[in-house]
Amino acid sequence: MALARAVYGKFDTYVLDDVLSALDATTEAHVFAALFGSRGLLKGKSVIMATNQVYRLPQASFVTCLDSGCIAEQGSYEDLLSRGGILADLVAEFSSGDKAEKTAETEARPDALTEEVADAKSEKAEEGEKSAKGGVAWSSYASYLKAMGSTNAALCKVFSRCMIIS
Repeated sequence: MALARAVYGKFDTYVLDDVLSALDATTEAHVFAALFGSRGLLKGKSVIMATNQVYRLPQASFVTCLDSGCIAEQGSYEDLLSRGGILADLVAEFSSGDKAEKTAETEARPDALTEEVADAKSEKAEEGEKSAKGGVAWSSYASYLKAMGSTNAALCKVFSRCMIIS
């Protein structure tokens, strides 16, 4: 509900805290496409989203990986994969959990991992996967702002209307 209100609030900047995690796989895919797809409602808006959904990272224009509350690495998805750091390890670990080997299609198409993982998530949902919903402490938002740095946080405040949703 809060996400819908925020989207229709027509803000310039959104800070989202894993807002899609409580949705089943089918609904999550539809909401993601409707908001962040090529014709999505948030196209052209600044969106900062904390997520653990590895299969959504290829759609991000910029990725920041945190380790123990500190920025461990940041850059484009492709750059971080090529560096072989935390993100590359995470993607490899996540991919091996669903399929031990990459197919030629996955290697040829960067979006194949996204589709592959989304399919796996759909299968799990069909098997009776349950979602949990919970609150977010204000200290989480303070951590996000600290990770952004005071300059970026100030720019968010000065140059745009900002909506934080959990």
